[in-house]
Amino acid sequence: MTSSVKKISSTHYAQATKGAEFGIFDGWRIAQRFQAAGVEVDAMSKGVGLADVSYIQKFDLKADTCDARIPDGLQAYTRRLARRHWLAASRWDESGRLSIPDSAGNISITDVSSVYTALLLIGQQSRAVLQKLSSLNVSDTAMRNQTTAQASLAQIHCIVTREDIGNKTAFQLLIGREYGEYAWNTLMDAGAEFGIVPVGIEALKKLKD
Repeated sequence: MTSSVKKISSTHYAQATKGAEFGIFDGWRIAQRFQAAGVEVDAMSKGVGLADVSYIQKFDLKADTCDARIPDGLQAYTRRLARRHWLAASRWDESGRLSIPDSAGNISITDVSSVYTALLLIGQQSRAVLQKLSSLNVSDTAMRNQTTAQASLAQIHCIVTREDIGNKTAFQLLIGREYGEYAWNTLMDAGAEFGIVPVGIEALKKLKD
């Protein structure tokens, strides 16, 4: 008999201690819920929620020349990190895989999916939580939806993307996998005064609908 090995996030055990009920998605063991989805949605609407979406695909793109062009299939998924440097990441609610070309001219493409833990901080108090841990300006005027910045979060490097879900403010945080559990626990501690709750994929889907 062949066992089917599932990937787990660096925050898996931290989530388990919070009562996560896990399921399988795209080969990953992910949290479906911690409480009833409706309870988690209500908590995000009033305060803030934290979800792990590390199953998303992530690719590092670096160009050799100024005129290098990002492949058409990846343009909608890229975030600029620096001159000639981008990160492409799939969306948490999309099934299927990103279409990565075998060759992209003067752009080198490296799969970094296992390098980063991906967390979502959602809700009207998400900014307040981030402001406790980072000097990054996350106001509406400074960081509009789909804007990306790099910053220090609790003294670790983080790629922050404003990624609203429905009408709820949300931030996607990409952190080195080795710091994933630390980041999860630190965000939960920082959000305690704002009523932060861990949330699963079921609540995220309801929030988007």
